Amino acid sequence: MTASIRAISWIFVVLLAIADPAAAQSSPPQPRFDSAVSAGLIEARPGDVDQPYYDNWYAQGRYAGSIGYYLTKNLKAEFEHAWSGEGSRYLLEYTQISGLPYPYQVEQYFQLQQSTLRIVWQFRDNAWVHPYLSAGYVLDTERQRVHLPVTFQPGPRGERVLVQNERDLDERTELRGGVSIAGGAKIYVSPRAFINTGTVITYSKPGTGTVNLIAGFGMDF
Repeated sequence: MTASIRAISWIFVVLLAIADPAAAQSSPPQPRFDSAVSAGLIEARPGDVDQPYYDNWYAQGRYAGSIGYYLTKNLKAEFEHAWSGEGSRYLLEYTQISGLPYPYQVEQYFQLQQSTLRIVWQFRDNAWVHPYLSAGYVLDTERQRVHLPVTFQPGPRGERVLVQNERDLDERTELRGGVSIAGGAKIYVSPRAFINTGTVITYSKPGTGTVNLIAGFGMDF
């Protein structure tokens, strides 16, 4: 046990010896650009519907890449493109058969891409942790498709009634503009490399929006 403690102590001594000269060096020149990739979770609300539904939100993975240009030391213009996996939600609709209402299920699928142009204000100078806030414009490109599963329901005399044959409706793509706000922190692991964590919230047309939790890695250059 004593030998292990001594070994650990020597490791700390070596690390401190390496880190101390690095801390004494002058700060690197102010970068002009940064670039980052990220992954995370998106909670998306594709909009209100008139029919009853089980859940108005769906969750999926989110992946993004961004590039930023430093206007000043603390102010940055940034473009990000993000895309999600395909999520779904269920609706409940009704049809009339022999004068009687029968329910059947509809599954809506959504795949969202978001292109965002934002202004980022980065707090603190010469620190390893840089909190930031941002605001900007987002363009949603949402691919939608609808699947109707085969549905049987019991009839008035206990018979099995075919309510809906299985079929897929035509795909369509919806474009909509909105606003994006975000907050988080860049945590530097070296003078140029950082880990980025944050929350991004978007809002477009009424009833439509996303909440995103992200984490990623980037470089200043």
